[in-house]
Amino acid sequence: MGVRLLLVLVVAGLAWLLLCLRAYRVEWQSIAPRRVAVASAASTGVDGLVDVEVTRPGGDKIRGWYRPPQVGAVIVFAHGSAGDRSQMLPAARILAEQGFGVLLYDAPGCGASEGDETLGREQVEAARAVVSWVRGQTGVRHVGGLGFSIGAHVLAVTAGDEPALEALVLEAPPDDIVELTWREYRWYQAPGAFAAMWRAGWKPGDPSPLGSAPGMGSRPTLLCAGGADTVVQASSVRRLAASLSRSEIWFVAELGHRPLAEAVAGREYAERVGGFYRQAFGLPPRPQSGSD
Repeated sequence: MGVRLLLVLVVAGLAWLLLCLRAYRVEWQSIAPRRVAVASAASTGVDGLVDVEVTRPGGDKIRGWYRPPQVGAVIVFAHGSAGDRSQMLPAARILAEQGFGVLLYDAPGCGASEGDETLGREQVEAARAVVSWVRGQTGVRHVGGLGFSIGAHVLAVTAGDEPALEALVLEAPPDDIVELTWREYRWYQAPGAFAAMWRAGWKPGDPSPLGSAPGMGSRPTLLCAGGADTVVQASSVRRLAASLSRSEIWFVAELGHRPLAEAVAGREYAERVGGFYRQAFGLPPRPQSGSD
């Protein structure tokens, strides 16, 4: 009986280990550094967009595209995991047509930026360095942030102690990546996923958007949720919204886990998101001339 029980425990242990290894591989594929060649700003078709480089603490270079503002306000764009700055180009193009300045950057370890960690402290340091750089540019009176998925997570955490980020649009923002990982992988696979996250720079106790909410104070925040999003579910977005003192939710029933500008008409995006920033910054309304 003792030998049988031992065999059962060994088999069960091996099965659990295989499940954790599988979770590790799946998670690592989505968060591993991906340095790729990124097109030049001139090839994007956005008037006035130029290539820029920002040095973050530690000396690594963060590379991106920048277009100066016509209305005194710049929006900083942060992409999702396994992406680069080009993921946010549709949204940036729409807001640039409204006169907003835009700064799209590759997160550390992604696109053309230097760095090895795609989660954790390096990401927040990079976002803070980018915001500081933008704030120092000529003609900039207001700075906002727009992030998708992990990019939304990074901007929300950064805003917790960065008052220069005056308004945020958070698309598919995880309220807490630890809770998200437990929900996605369940208890029997989550250890493998956490091991991959550790390798990518995450550490237990790292700030979350939920934990950063008190530091955001009454900052205007527009949260976007998709009814077909199986990665960051609408319930997660609602929890984050409930923790903020000045937030609203834009719910799109058919939206999966992708940037909102890919799923809605350009005019609708311009009116909702551009209008949100104008109100937050105290800018006058502007007649719409964006794409349909």
